[in-house]
Amino acid sequence: MNIQDKINTLTENLEQSEALTIRNNFQAFIAQADVWEKKALQIVVTDANQKELIKQAREGRLELKNIRVAVEKTRVKLKEESLRKGKTIDAVAKFLKDLIEPIESHLELQEKFVENQERERIAKLKVERSALLEPYVINMSFYNVEQMTDEAFNDLLETSKLACIARKEAAERAEKERIEAELAAKAEQDRIKAENERLRSEAAEIEKKNKAEQAARDAEMAEEKAKNFALSLALDAKIEAEKQAAAKIEAERQAAIKEQEKLEKAPDIQKIKQFIEVLKGLQYPTLKDQLLQVYLNEVMYKIAEIVKNLNGVVNGN
Repeated sequence: MNIQDKINTLTENLEQSEALTIRNNFQAFIAQADVWEKKALQIVVTDANQKELIKQAREGRLELKNIRVAVEKTRVKLKEESLRKGKTIDAVAKFLKDLIEPIESHLELQEKFVENQERERIAKLKVERSALLEPYVINMSFYNVEQMTDEAFNDLLETSKLACIARKEAAERAEKERIEAELAAKAEQDRIKAENERLRSEAAEIEKKNKAEQAARDAEMAEEKAKNFALSLALDAKIEAEKQAAAKIEAERQAAIKEQEKLEKAPDIQKIKQFIEVLKGLQYPTLKDQLLQVYLNEVMYKIAEIVKNLNGVVNGN
């Protein structure tokens, strides 16, 4: 579809004169766009050296820009004329509408006078009956009170009053029973709480007593264990001391045996020297008895003489 056919399609829903006006105003632009649509496709730049094609592309773009700006100006001009025409049409129509509607409404009121009177009566009756019935029912939407006969409404009103009284009495009984049940439940809870407190107290006392008894048993066991441990340590120390003493005696005995054997094998001079050392190493006690001390001093003197003489023998004096 070419450009001209497209324009014809776009304007086919208008009056012939209006469509013709639009086409005439845009005809020159249509012809120019048609020319450039074909001409532009011939300009294809594939190299930077194609300067003439680049120049043609610039000139064509600028010319198309001018056409586009001219199209926009034409559009604004035609639309302004159309808007002024539309506003004039709207103003005339509004004037006629404002003139006709009040007259039409007045005639409609006269036409529907009886209907309106009945509608007002029903609406007033609904308000009055709803005000009477509403205090006694839970949901007014269940009742079309305005459609009821007087007898039917009066029966409904009386029944609703009785039902409301019954509901109130039932609610009061239920509330009383609820309060009594709550009081009974609270009393039972208080009793259970007191009983639990007593049981906890007794359990705490028993636990305290058991802990004290256990602590006493633990202390007694600890004391017995400590005593046994001390006895065991003492016994072990005694056994160790006896073993060490026995080992020391045995070592001394073995040393004495070795010394005796050594002494027996040694020369006589050596034996005399060792005997001198034994005599010199004698320890003398200090006695309280004067007479015994005199005797002891004589012994000490004689032994000293013996040591002196033996030294003389050993040294050849």
